[in-house]
Amino acid sequence: MTVSGNDIPASAPARMAGTFGNRWWVVLAAGLGVIVAQGPVIVFTFGVFVDPVARTLGFERSTLSSALLVLTSAAALATPVIGWLMDRYGIRPVMIPLIALFAASTAALSLMQSSLAMLYGLFILQGIFSASQNPTGYVKAIAARFDRERGLAMGIAMAGAGLGVALVPLYASLLIEAYGWRAAYLGLGLLIVVLALLPVWLFLHEARVRHEATALDRRAMTEARPGGLTLAQAMKHSPQFWLLAAALLLAVTSINGVLAQLVVLLRERGFAPAAAATAMSVAGGTMILGRLIVGYCLDRFFGPHVGMIFFALPVLGIGVLLAGGNSGFLPYVAAALCGLGIGAEIDLMGFLVSRYFGLRAMAAIYAVLFALFTVGSGLGPHIMSLSRDLRQSYDPALIGFAAALSLAIALLSLLGPYRFPAEREGGAGQ
Repeated sequence: MTVSGNDIPASAPARMAGTFGNRWWVVLAAGLGVIVAQGPVIVFTFGVFVDPVARTLGFERSTLSSALLVLTSAAALATPVIGWLMDRYGIRPVMIPLIALFAASTAALSLMQSSLAMLYGLFILQGIFSASQNPTGYVKAIAARFDRERGLAMGIAMAGAGLGVALVPLYASLLIEAYGWRAAYLGLGLLIVVLALLPVWLFLHEARVRHEATALDRRAMTEARPGGLTLAQAMKHSPQFWLLAAALLLAVTSINGVLAQLVVLLRERGFAPAAAATAMSVAGGTMILGRLIVGYCLDRFFGPHVGMIFFALPVLGIGVLLAGGNSGFLPYVAAALCGLGIGAEIDLMGFLVSRYFGLRAMAAIYAVLFALFTVGSGLGPHIMSLSRDLRQSYDPALIGFAAALSLAIALLSLLGPYRFPAEREGGAGQ
């Protein structure tokens, strides 16, 4: 029996977690969980809920978009704390209760009334608990189990978020049409329980060795324990941390800003509600494809180069929208290109964190970066709303997003070689 990098010994899983000890069960749990992660449940359903909620409660769109920004800011503040807790106490003990609270807080949005204090209060609660349903725990669990196939495993798991972007807004839209927006929030809460809470409880078992494990198993597991930088070391002594943070913040603000408001933008340009929702489904479908392709490529090519290519695609998509892509298939082309770009972000973040900073404090480092990612997820839609309210057009925001993505590409080009490459000959980045 041999161990390569952080791959768990083949005989250990059965002794570590019984029936569900095999490391690919972790990938399954992550793939199901991220279907109802922060993005699909909060950001990408925003365009579906905004009109019916505004009509019922009398809020302006800009007010609701500001509440979304408050929500994502609360999530950003909670994310590093939850990442530290995962490094300190383990993934399951932190995720299971917090996912239950995320489901409950999502369902509680059905109770909203025409009160700004209540609106912000409920959104803040949902934002705090949603931090358990960003990819931090899932990525840490996968990185601890995989080395040589880490990119592929992350790509397969994170493709679930693309499925969520494609299906969760459609699911919410159907519930709104049939039962109203209050029932739709209850339905989202139930979906989180089914697709996140139950799979994490059943399948996401961390690598542990029981007393009956052989001496060889215990030695192999000791050799596989993670090394790397602490969060403080990464922030103080690694320029890659800040380059990666800036690039990801610029990219997520830009791409999520376009996609989160794409339904509203297309409806203002004359698209029927179903046609506008279909564009989001196209984006979700290409997100799935993008994550699988990126995951495959990250194990074979230098990660920053992969990211540069995939961040260039939404620049083209924004160009299509700016060039008058208002009818026919062109808006779907733009949605597809943005979907490919957003599909690269989560895979890229988790993989590059593990390669540049190691696994020692991966959850904490990833969580800080994802906190910035979360801020961008709320900031982008708000910038789009401000552009529409102040300039009566989305074009100024779109132009700014294209420039921001170009800067993100330039920052990725400065990252340099991996500090913790895969433990194999000829691996990418070695």
